Amino acid sequence: MIAWTLWRWTGKGTLLVLERGGGGGERGGLRCARDRCVLHPKPFDDDTKVHVKTSTSEVEVDLSVNKESENYDEETPLRLTKQTLSSSKAEDVSDYAVGVLKGKLVHLNHIDAVVQLRPSMSHVISGRAYNRKTLQSWEMNGGASGSRAPSRKGDERPEDSKDHAEDSEPWISLTYQPAGSNIATKYHDKMISNDGVAIDFTMSNTDYVMSLCPGASTSSKHINKWQAIREILLLPLEERLKKWFTEVSEVNHFDALKHLAPTISEEEILKVLPDYAYLVRGLWVCKSSLLFDDGYASKRDRILLEFTKRESIPEKILAVWIKPDDLRRKRILLPLCRRRGVLKDYKFKTSDLSFLKRYPDIVNELECAWSTH
Repeated sequence: MIAWTLWRWTGKGTLLVLERGGGGGERGGLRCARDRCVLHPKPFDDDTKVHVKTSTSEVEVDLSVNKESENYDEETPLRLTKQTLSSSKAEDVSDYAVGVLKGKLVHLNHIDAVVQLRPSMSHVISGRAYNRKTLQSWEMNGGASGSRAPSRKGDERPEDSKDHAEDSEPWISLTYQPAGSNIATKYHDKMISNDGVAIDFTMSNTDYVMSLCPGASTSSKHINKWQAIREILLLPLEERLKKWFTEVSEVNHFDALKHLAPTISEEEILKVLPDYAYLVRGLWVCKSSLLFDDGYASKRDRILLEFTKRESIPEKILAVWIKPDDLRRKRILLPLCRRRGVLKDYKFKTSDLSFLKRYPDIVNELECAWSTH
């Protein structure tokens, strides 16, 4: 399947993207992203050209440049009349399929490649190399009186001779087919045909049932969070929260925690929460004493206290509190923040601004508790 065909496919329906497997070591999980929308036909510009190389899944899109725009610089040396979008491989697509929902059936289609389109800078790179070479030659000849430095037209397509020699596959130009045309209709019918070849997601029947029906029996050694929720809901509220914070997720939004107690009021939940979690930037974070019973609890508390004051902590400050070679450093930091190599700091994962706005009294009360911690 060519991504451009999906991009230009128009009509009414539901688009589903199914992912096999999962991150973090989850084997056999199935995620289904459902995007139900009405897709309106998009006017096609005759100046738009699309080129592909089937063997390498390369795509180029030539778009006309609006020279009447106030952003167009007439004085730039290049004076481009078109913008080329070049593709790069986005990721491995072996775990994905695209499907069309028609009635009660999901018609899956194999994906050969996923690409990201970005503005091509080849005209800048090639233009600089061209100017350096030609200007050097012009200067060596003394820049004869009356002669002009060579120029390059902006609408010429730059080609690197070496790359061109190595890559002999020609570009194939695609022709746009409007919605409702015979070719577009045939392709759409092919996408929802019943004669397709089965796609092997390498999932066991048990794992597939578990992903659709949380709580069913499973032989998987990996934790199923839906099964954990079913078990947690049978416990008293205090035990539910403690088990969730210590065994499932250390950092949580309040709206997510409410699902652990669907029959209990928000006021009751908020009364119990401070016994098991701190409030940090609007998020509820598991108390360190529930996770560590030694000096690491105080180290983690020191880090959390700093995150209540600012969004990120410089590496050099963090290294004073917990050494870079400390074996528990990753265990403490990974659930709380992420490292930013360029800025050389650790940034708290996120903030829940909605909670801060909805419950200012609770926020002020717990901020006072932090000050006396």
